[in-house]
Amino acid sequence: MTDHMTDHETLLNDLQPGKMIRLTGGGTILRQQDGSLLYTHDDDEREVSKQDALTILTDHDVVIFRYWLDDILALFPYLVGDPDPSTCMSYQHVGQHGAAAFNAMLDDSRPATPEEYADLQTELESMEYELAIVEDIHRNKTYVSRQRQLRELSV
Repeated sequence: MTDHMTDHETLLNDLQPGKMIRLTGGGTILRQQDGSLLYTHDDDEREVSKQDALTILTDHDVVIFRYWLDDILALFPYLVGDPDPSTCMSYQHVGQHGAAAFNAMLDDSRPATPEEYADLQTELESMEYELAIVEDIHRNKTYVSRQRQLRELSV
């Protein structure tokens, strides 16, 4: 099982100014230009500490939606896909869950727009996924996380 707190902390530390994390239920966490974090949900907009942001992210799975071969693919960069740490868990309408070569998928695809991934997001949320949607992520740090998970699983 992944250590969400460590992975979420890494995600927040690497979040660049102007970039945001979109959350299931419509909330966002935005890294402002001054480095602070802004949480927005419905009519609630406020600066939050890193610890508050981590609490908000609790139980959320980080996902990157990509457009690949005329389809939308959800990549879960912090979840292992198989015993090879270069793979992550993925999901698409056809084929459902499977392993994906994370770096190759990022290289061979483009970011999906919210309009393009809306149906897949809805499908995942209907399966009880709580999503933290990002556009990009530090590749090496997700690899290290998957390596750690595999060691913990003794695979």
